[in-house]
Amino acid sequence: MRQINCFLFDLDGTLLDSRDSVIDAVYHTSEKYFPGMFDRYDLLQRYGECKRQILHT
Repeated sequence: MRQINCFLFDLDGTLLDSRDSVIDAVYHTSEKYFPGMFDRYDLLQRYGECKRQILHT
């Protein structure tokens, strides 16, 4: 019998939803470096895009 050394489980999207936390973090960062450029709604609509796509609009 093989011994299991590691067990990997992805909680996000299964048991947890971190979307709001991610949006808050990106919003606060964008306000520091690009004040007024985005609001939370804009960021929520673009959730999942990479930062380069978001910042080059």
